[in-house]
Amino acid sequence: MSILNGIIPQRNFELVRDRIAEILADEFANQFLLTSNPDFDLDVWVERTIPFDKEELPTINVSIATGVYANQTVKQTEGTYTYFIDCFTKAKTTEDDDGDVVASVKLHRMLGMCQAILENPGYKTLGFTAPYLSNRHIERLDIADPGKQDAINARMGRLSLSVRVIETTELKEASLLAGSFTNVKLHSTEKGYFYAAYS
Repeated sequence: MSILNGIIPQRNFELVRDRIAEILADEFANQFLLTSNPDFDLDVWVERTIPFDKEELPTINVSIATGVYANQTVKQTEGTYTYFIDCFTKAKTTEDDDGDVVASVKLHRMLGMCQAILENPGYKTLGFTAPYLSNRHIERLDIADPGKQDAINARMGRLSLSVRVIETTELKEASLLAGSFTNVKLHSTEKGYFYAAYS
């Protein structure tokens, strides 16, 4: 016989994953408006495992990697989660530029922007009300081996973001701070979910 008489909402680690994607989609869309740089006109995906076609680059994929629990009580536990922010870029080789170098520079720029966004003091709680989220920081940056390249040089890099949140046994969702809503919508495609900015 069931003892839970309410619908179990998304766990906080799921909400954080989606919030990271929303923030990145919103901020990159804003950077594109400010600069008109086509490298910032991109989609942000959630938990996509289907490989990206080069025509889809640049793009970002947000996924959850691990979760470790501590300080458990009857009512709550403290979860420390690692999220992967995977960035993908490309560049063609021309008479003036080597595509592999240009793609690498673009990748470093994208990773740096993601770090600057997610570690900005304005996002210290990722927009959630206190004390829902107690810590968030970038743990590491990794650049994938480019492997064998063709005319369109593709590069991939990863930021590992650590977020510590409280998971409770109560059937309620964490709430967002007033004014912390983003201008993005979740879209479902045959390749997965992605966040796209709207005005």
